[in-house]
Amino acid sequence: MRDFMTQRNNATYVDQQRRSPGTGKCVVATNKAAGRLLVAVQPDGSAGSDFDHLKEWLLGLHCDNALFFDGSDSAMLCVRGTFWARPAAWKNAGNTVGLAFYD
Repeated sequence: MRDFMTQRNNATYVDQQRRSPGTGKCVVATNKAAGRLLVAVQPDGSAGSDFDHLKEWLLGLHCDNALFFDGSDSAMLCVRGTFWARPAAWKNAGNTVGLAFYD
C-alpha cells in the first residue's frame, strides 16, 4: 500500500501507527468517480481505528486522495454550530490548520 502514500518521511506514519487506536484523527478524502468528498473525525479517547485500518477503509471506498490532519487532542469537528469533537481545553486557541465548508 505504500504506493498510495506521500509523506515527508516514514517515521511520521510509523509514529502514528504506534499510538492507541483511540487517538484522535482527522481525515479528508475524495472519490472523483462518485463526485464525493469524505470528512471524518474521530474524537481523541474514543474507540477507534489505527492508520492502517483507515487506509484500507478509504481504499475500499475507492478514494483517490486522502489527507490525514494532525489529530490526538487537537481533533475538532463542528457541523452547523454543533461540536461533534472538540480539542483539549488548553488547545482552544492553538489549532493552526483548519478546513471550513459553507452552504
